[in-house]
Amino acid sequence: MRKTIALVALIALTTCHSRENAVADLSARLTAETDRLETALRALDRTKIPEDLAGLAKGYQDSFARIRGTKSPMLKLYRMRDTFIGIENLAFFAAYRKAGDDLPTLQSLVASRRPAYYAKREKASGPLLYRALIEQATNRGRVLYLASAPYGKISDPMWGGLYYLGDAEGNLKFRDFVASLPQDIARDHEPRADHQRMIAAANDLEKETLAFFEKNPGAGGAISPSAKLKEARELLNANLDEGATLALVETKLALVRRKAEADPGFVHEGAQPQEQTKEPDESIPALLQSYVKESPAPVPILVARDVVPFYATLLQPLAAKNVVTPAAVTVTLVRWPYT
Repeated sequence: MRKTIALVALIALTTCHSRENAVADLSARLTAETDRLETALRALDRTKIPEDLAGLAKGYQDSFARIRGTKSPMLKLYRMRDTFIGIENLAFFAAYRKAGDDLPTLQSLVASRRPAYYAKREKASGPLLYRALIEQATNRGRVLYLASAPYGKISDPMWGGLYYLGDAEGNLKFRDFVASLPQDIARDHEPRADHQRMIAAANDLEKETLAFFEKNPGAGGAISPSAKLKEARELLNANLDEGATLALVETKLALVRRKAEADPGFVHEGAQPQEQTKEPDESIPALLQSYVKESPAPVPILVARDVVPFYATLLQPLAAKNVVTPAAVTVTLVRWPYT
């Protein structure tokens, strides 16, 4: 009996030490990647970037201070995503600038990149957050890729098609970056969301988003949650459940943030998130706890009060009598992919 207890304790100690090493390795990788991205942004040939996109470069430059100031590796990786993809997009755009003004050249470039978007890949491994980010990037990449050539035909200016393709390329590069990261940063076999429960949650979020939209249609506050919900539906339809889990959490966060912006009374004055005495062993709960610890008001309250309980419900199997199917027609406030 004593030997068994000692063995269990040794395994637990080894696992903890392994996780600490993986977290340290992840932090080092993210620091190095942040430096690489900043160098790449500085090296960008701004003369090949249209004036309409110049503001993006400044926004990415401004994001580095926030990324570097983030303590949690999980949250740092999550916050890095848009900057990573955006800078890779601009670099691709600058490298293939001529394709932005000539439709046959754009179509040829799109055709040459097709194998990258249809190559068979092994199932993603690692923490649930990694898998979610990989699935989202893979799905986004293909959607944006398929939209690039058609958008080049109808957009004004025509370089919009090249911009879509660059965004697709950035997503693939981010996918590969996440797949290369240390994997022992969270407990193995994290709980997975229930697929039917997620379909029901998406339907509920759609009703909630439309109700919010109808209160002030001209304000635009529903656009962000609508875009995330559209992505969640795509992921659910493709059975990419890890990506859908994160997308639904993102939808809920976007929606409550917009509600708080529209009505300060939505966040009760003096409300405080509950203190967490233990670091979660799972990656998405760790990400949410990092939001509570490191985000400006009122985000900590919104995450602790609304988003954390919402995530917990996704893990609960849906009763058979309540099983639903995705709606045949989904109302969306977003016309183009993720814009």
